[in-house]
Amino acid sequence: MKMRQSIAELERQFVEDAVEDRERQEALRRHASLRTRKRSLDKMHKSGSLRFILLLVILLGTAVLVTVAIAYGLHRLDAKWQTEAEAEAKAQTKSVVPQAPQPKPARIGNGNSTSPRVSTPSFSRYSRNWDM
Repeated sequence: MKMRQSIAELERQFVEDAVEDRERQEALRRHASLRTRKRSLDKMHKSGSLRFILLLVILLGTAVLVTVAIAYGLHRLDAKWQTEAEAEAKAQTKSVVPQAPQPKPARIGNGNSTSPRVSTPSFSRYSRNWDM
């Protein structure tokens, strides 16, 4: 009888150990899965922060690059216009011809008007009937 009792006790101990083993394995599996999830979340957060920083650098770099390019282009354009203006001024000083004095414009109307009117075909196009 003692032998049967010890075999039954051994079987009961074996079942208890098997249940404890399964529970321990399940706990280890859950712990490993949580650790893996935490690692992947940390990695995702780190890569998201890196992407955000990279996006900011690209945006600021683009703004700075465009500003510098526009300033450079405007500087070159100003230099070009300056040389053209200097060349034009130089050409005008060479070809300055003294001109005869211009006659005073004729007055239209009864002579009481204070505004001078020039009697040219181009002006007559714009004159009004009530000014005559």
